[in-house]
Amino acid sequence: MRDCPECGARGIADHSVFASVEELERQGAERATRYSRCIHCEALFVREGIDTLTPAPEEPKGRLARVLPPWKGDSVEALFQLSWDMMEAYYEGLRALGSLDPLRALFHELREAGYDRKLRAGQSLHALGLSRAHDHGLREGQSHLYLEPEADGRVKVQGILDGTKHRFGPVPCTFGARIRRAIDTLAELPVD
Repeated sequence: MRDCPECGARGIADHSVFASVEELERQGAERATRYSRCIHCEALFVREGIDTLTPAPEEPKGRLARVLPPWKGDSVEALFQLSWDMMEAYYEGLRALGSLDPLRALFHELREAGYDRKLRAGQSLHALGLSRAHDHGLREGQSHLYLEPEADGRVKVQGILDGTKHRFGPVPCTFGARIRRAIDTLAELPVD
């Protein structure tokens, strides 16, 4: 995340941009205008390059899709980071739910530690899903973990790691002991 020129908060994604679906279809990914929106103040910027944030003159027409920016390429790592950008925006939209604060903090800690380059992030209801899936969505039996938040700030952890079911908790929503071992085990599996 980078600082928003409008509000000053760290709210501009580095690993994803928005583009008009209509423009993508009509002009192609190479020529479609790309945008970034601050997840805090919702200011919209045209994104011509990694360091360019020009205030958008108007709201783009039609539906917007989050896509990889041209400076990222289309590596597995870039796809994973795109998924973390999407989840960061999702959890920011749920800021009013204070019960998710511990999970949000853990999410940011994992991202700071570089797991956004090793794992795909997703969600099911409010649970944070992590996998080594190349594509969005999980197939039957595919390795994954879900960290399901509890009202008291703890999480239940469940999933499949290399064919073995894992389930424990509720445990403190911190990156220590059992959660760390489970996530590290997942991160070492091959991309599937």
